[in-house]
Amino acid sequence: MKLNNYLVILSGSLIINLVTAAQPTTNASKVQLEILLNRIGQHYDKYFTVENASGVLEDERVTVSGLPNTADVFLRNVTNWPVNISSVLADITNTIANTVIIQDVKNTNILHIIDRRVFAVNKYALDEKLSAIKFEGTAEKFVTKISATVPNLKINNSGVVGASECLAANFITRVSIDIADVCVREALSLGNDLKGYHRIIWTASTSPQTGITRVKYEGPQ
Repeated sequence: MKLNNYLVILSGSLIINLVTAAQPTTNASKVQLEILLNRIGQHYDKYFTVENASGVLEDERVTVSGLPNTADVFLRNVTNWPVNISSVLADITNTIANTVIIQDVKNTNILHIIDRRVFAVNKYALDEKLSAIKFEGTAEKFVTKISATVPNLKINNSGVVGASECLAANFITRVSIDIADVCVREALSLGNDLKGYHRIIWTASTSPQTGITRVKYEGPQ
């Protein structure tokens, strides 16, 4: 089944067809994906994560993106918001190749934008299961704790997720979580207080060559 035009919900494998949804009103102006996601999130009270497949150079600090960085991709600006978010999300998946949007199993207000090529990575870090995790502290130490069980998961200390995204590393985000039977993707998304937080919770870049996933939390707005 082609996933480009679907919002895929992991719980129960429910698939909602987006084609019949009311279409948003757009204009010729373009906005960065990061800005558009922030506007979508504010309007529909949603939060996002972005999972990117990338080619990594020798030192693993600079990446060449598959799914474009939030700072690099531009989409049509939405000028009239439909009641339902579905058609707005469909415009993203129709514009960016290899993209699927998955609703978080435990918090339906969180949507994961994923480059489908990461699913071909052996033991993809964000799909790995955690039997239980209890933690309180910084996001950096939280990722480090998970990496003890999932060694392919790393914190993005440099803040560089893609070639042109050179933001400072985030040392502000705090995580408080006590949960069992959860995948890494969900654990990374559920542990911080989203009130006042950036509408993109975190971005992750994965090298198909090395299988290493580097996570960067965006921090409060």
